[in-house]
Amino acid sequence: MVAAQYGFMQIFGTYSEDLAAATGLSPGAVGGFYVVANWGACLMAFVPGLVFDLCGAAWTSAAGGGLAAGGALAAAAGLGVAGRTLGGAWAARAGYLALGLGSSFLNTVSVLGAVRLVPERHAGKASAFVLCCLALGMSAHSMVYTRWFPGDPVGFLVYQGAYSLAAGLLGLALFAALGKPPVEKAAQGGGDGAAAVCARPRSVLDRVRDCCRNAQMPWLAAIFLVPLSYSFALLGMWSTCAARVGMEAGLRARLAVGLGACSALGRILLGGLSDVAPAGRERLGRELCLATGLLAFQLGFACLEWDQGAMLEPALLLQAFGYGGVLALVPAALRASFPAEDLGVVYGLLYQLLAVSFTLFNRAAVPAPGCLGPACFAGWFRAAGLLNAGCLVWSARRCAAASRPRAPSP
Repeated sequence: MVAAQYGFMQIFGTYSEDLAAATGLSPGAVGGFYVVANWGACLMAFVPGLVFDLCGAAWTSAAGGGLAAGGALAAAAGLGVAGRTLGGAWAARAGYLALGLGSSFLNTVSVLGAVRLVPERHAGKASAFVLCCLALGMSAHSMVYTRWFPGDPVGFLVYQGAYSLAAGLLGLALFAALGKPPVEKAAQGGGDGAAAVCARPRSVLDRVRDCCRNAQMPWLAAIFLVPLSYSFALLGMWSTCAARVGMEAGLRARLAVGLGACSALGRILLGGLSDVAPAGRERLGRELCLATGLLAFQLGFACLEWDQGAMLEPALLLQAFGYGGVLALVPAALRASFPAEDLGVVYGLLYQLLAVSFTLFNRAAVPAPGCLGPACFAGWFRAAGLLNAGCLVWSARRCAAASRPRAPSP
């Protein structure tokens, strides 16, 4: 339930068209709410990561549930008058910002709490399970909207608030009942590629500096800056894109559920298989699965380049599979490359990078007023495809390096 809460951040596209119709705001203004929510979830993600490292999962859950619930209710109240008053629009923006930040707290707890509690050789499977719950939450929340709140995005925000509060309280009760915080248990060990946990206390600046100097940081940053940032922008804009190429509302509702299901499938398959690797080549499974996820993105771009109108649905489903797989592999990669006590910090730093490139992707995706047909998004898909191709080439080189046996330690 805690993991599924973050699904609210990824189904904005399901109700964005209805939100514009209900409030009388332009698609660009409505897209601005999604941008602000992702600022809270990504640009400010360092705060939940640091709170998780220092205070533990119980307090992080409580803070996330309260922030997300308050933000969703404030956004609902603001959207009720957003089309008539400037104050209503600003209240909605502030609510979405708090909703995003609270969702980031709960996402940090669910993802990092799982990978810190298991041995490194099972980190991929743990991450896949948690993020599969998130993806299934996307489908479940989309079905809740289409069945019980069709055309009522304000009422759906009230539902988001109630669910977020329940998820936060559940996390608080669960992690408090464990007694010893998971963060303390995880600090007793570390991954193969991580430095040993420092015996001396370190400042926040020391933690950030150590994370930025890590040899794996540039590659992880590229993953967040390109395929994941593009995915976050796509999740907010796909419904607008589908409407512009003439996809009917019923087909869009079906696609919303399919995106969550394909994302869950990617997380299960690629996340679960990433732990499988021959002795002496422990990184190979993870690198091959990352390359597979990036290849799924590239195949989707090829479909969109061929015929965006006819191939939009299979292309987006392919990319949802790739997005789910890549996202599931990131926590396991962090577990293997960084000290256990710094996972929250580096996770937050990477999401801050994502916030910057996501804003650029999202701004570039806003169609011109009155634009109809595949031309509205053709340039956007083409540019994102070229950037992803660069990541795919880099990933292939990493697979080649990981396939070479590791020299035995003396």
